[in-house]
Amino acid sequence: MPATALILFILFSLASLLISDAPMRVHAIDISGLFIGYVLPALLTTQRPVRQALVIWLSGAIIALLFLDIGLAWAISKRAPFTGWHLLYPGGILAFILLQFVTRTIDKQRCSQ
Repeated sequence: MPATALILFILFSLASLLISDAPMRVHAIDISGLFIGYVLPALLTTQRPVRQALVIWLSGAIIALLFLDIGLAWAISKRAPFTGWHLLYPGGILAFILLQFVTRTIDKQRCSQ
């Protein structure tokens, strides 16, 4: 069930809005990137084996990071795209993949009870 992904998405989105004083356009880009990189792949891979899901998760993470990078460069005038990509992309991909694995584990435990 993708309920865990939706609940975590809502919690992360609310936390982003409450913690940061960034302009709303930055929040909109962050929340959209999280949706693209986390929720959509989670919804697409609920019934797939992990190896197939991993390809979708990786693709979603890369697309989301590109969206975030370019979108934030547009929203923040002093930020150039691909600044610090050597840290942002590997760390971001790892975070999205780990989040997917945690979500899948939680969902499987909830279904087996």
